[in-house]
Amino acid sequence: MFVLFLFTSYASFAASEDNEAKNWWNGYALDLGVSVKQTSLDVSNSDGEILGSLISKMSYSPVANLGSPYQYFSEGNIGYNFQYNISTFSLKSQAIGDKNSDLGTSAKGFYFYAMPVFFYNYGTKYFSDNGKGHSFKIGTGIGPGYLTADGSLILTNGDNSKYDFTITEKNALTLAVYVLFDYRFNNWTFRARGGGPSTYFRGLQYQLMDLSMDMGYAIRF
Repeated sequence: MFVLFLFTSYASFAASEDNEAKNWWNGYALDLGVSVKQTSLDVSNSDGEILGSLISKMSYSPVANLGSPYQYFSEGNIGYNFQYNISTFSLKSQAIGDKNSDLGTSAKGFYFYAMPVFFYNYGTKYFSDNGKGHSFKIGTGIGPGYLTADGSLILTNGDNSKYDFTITEKNALTLAVYVLFDYRFNNWTFRARGGGPSTYFRGLQYQLMDLSMDMGYAIRF
């Protein structure tokens, strides 16, 4: 994780989206728009079977996302940029099949992740100053994560007993994963993304996943 952190820090300063960039901020873009978001926490056993899932209500909010420049390897379409998130969460429903139910369980906590995300790009690689072009990127990444949580859930795929848990700072530092689908037409953007840390506590795995869909307008620097 330390090597990933050094790589992220170095590349953030060395990055430049187009060959004519002369300032460190060239290639950055501020996406302003609306985001639809949902957060979940899955608890699984050692076989990967999900025993129970806590989930938030779907929420809508304005979003201002500062994205780092997209970098490419050589002249190909494979590249990378950096994704990060830091937030608290509060979950008050359990997912049972395709429904969210109030079983009297809940969880709250804090999470963080930061990582390089590697992608393949279809279409425009470098947008012009006036934002003309279109592209579609699909990518994934893995990097340092942090997760604390306190709550309870019903083991709906187990014996239906109530299970209390507390993930403390001792178990908080871990790894996180991220997936990205990003479409841009001129300065208009649509992004579907999901990421979050995963950690182990008392023989069970806890996977926090923050899913969102963003629609907005890009201001390029």
